[in-house]
Amino acid sequence: MDGIKLPIFLLVIVMLLGFYLFNPFARPDPGSKPKPVQTSTKTPAKTAQETVAAANTAFASVDYAKVIELLEPHRTSEEFDIQRLLGYSYAGVKRFDPAIVAFEKAMESRKVPEIGYSLAYLYEITGRVTVARMLYDDLRQAKLPPKMERAVYEGLARTSSFENDSKLTLKYNTELIKKYPDSPEGFVALIKLFRQVGHTRDLPTLVKAGDTHHLGNFDYNFWLGT
Repeated sequence: MDGIKLPIFLLVIVMLLGFYLFNPFARPDPGSKPKPVQTSTKTPAKTAQETVAAANTAFASVDYAKVIELLEPHRTSEEFDIQRLLGYSYAGVKRFDPAIVAFEKAMESRKVPEIGYSLAYLYEITGRVTVARMLYDDLRQAKLPPKMERAVYEGLARTSSFENDSKLTLKYNTELIKKYPDSPEGFVALIKLFRQVGHTRDLPTLVKAGDTHHLGNFDYNFWLGT
C-alpha cells in the first residue's frame, strides 16, 4: 500500500508544480516582461522611375560618371531610357564598347534614328566600318531631321572610303555632294578616288564645284594640292 501511495504523492507534486508554472490566471512577473522588438529604419530603395529621374538630372548636368553609377546596376534591363542614358554616358567617358552594348539594347527596345546614328558612329570610330556603313545606309530609309540626314550621308561617304570600295565610294560621295555641296567630305573623298584610280577626266569639273564652297577648307586644299 505504501508503494502505491508514493507514486500518487509524486504525481500530485508534479501536477501542482505544473499548475504553478503554467497557471493562466497567475499574475505576470514584472521582471520578465518581453522586450520590444527593435526594427531597423532603413532608407527604402529607390524605384526604377526615381533612379531614371535622378540619372536624367545628372545627364542634364553632363555628369556622366553619376549616370553610370546610378544605372550600371540596371545594365541588363530592357528599359529603353536606361540603355539610352547608359549609352550616351559610356560614350561620354570614352568607354565605347559598353556604349555600343547599351545602344544595341536600346535599339532592340525601340527603333529610334538618333540611337541608330550614335551606334553607327561608334562602330565607325572603333574600326567596324562595314557594320557602320550598313547601319548608316539603313538610316537613310528613316525620316530624319536635316542635320542628321546630312551626318548620315557624311558617315556613308567616310565608311565607304575606309572600305576601299571604289563603286560604293563613288556612289555615296556623289550623292553627298549633290545633296550637300557645302560638305567638304564628299569632295575630298572623290578627289582622292579619282587620283587613285586614274580617273582625272572629271576632276576639273569636281574642283570647280568644290571651289565654290571649300577654298578655305584645309582638307580640301591639302588633297587638291597633293
